[in-house]
Amino acid sequence: MRHKKYTAGRLGRMPNHRDATVRALTIALFTHQRIRTTDAKAKVLRSLAEKLITLGKRGDLSSRRRAIALLHDKAAVAKLFNKIGPLFKDRQSGYTRIIRFDRRMGDGAHMSLIELTEKEHIEPKVKKKGKKGKGEEVVAIPAKELKKTEAPKEPKHKAKKETEPVKAEEKPKKAEAKSAVEQAKSKLPEHEKKPSRERRDKGFFKGLRGFLKRKAGP
Repeated sequence: MRHKKYTAGRLGRMPNHRDATVRALTIALFTHQRIRTTDAKAKVLRSLAEKLITLGKRGDLSSRRRAIALLHDKAAVAKLFNKIGPLFKDRQSGYTRIIRFDRRMGDGAHMSLIELTEKEHIEPKVKKKGKKGKGEEVVAIPAKELKKTEAPKEPKHKAKKETEPVKAEEKPKKAEAKSAVEQAKSKLPEHEKKPSRERRDKGFFKGLRGFLKRKAGP
């Protein structure tokens, strides 16, 4: 029989799996100060996170040992006792808040944002300079500055002309084309070499003129 059986907070997992899930969410909350997850997970996470923040406020050795036994992460426990705990010295409760969002697309789960009510200032990340060899630093230069600093490169065809010697036997293409045209003209008969106006007086144009004159009449 299921009399007085409390089923909320199980998250549909076995005990070991559930503890590992809540532990990972708590570490993520202390690291990033706010995370987005389902509403059911946020409620379970809030209870553990607030207990750990209470231990972080005490700051003694026994509290640190209890926190390590719950989280299994020394870096997260160090941040809890050194940075997060001192932020809540003047606050007795209400270390976290839950902001509910719309349902998630796909399975329709209720989504929530859980965050710490007191947050530390986090400086924006700065890209580190890469190192190449000993004592040498490689700095990324923007594309605009790179174009200004670089010397103009000579085109490839000019470099080829300077490196490769020009053969004396080769002639320009234009000279070859002119010579070919002159040879073709020399082979034509003499009546075709005459200008176009003289050729119009013979053949089709001559007959056309006579036809038009006859039509026009005297």
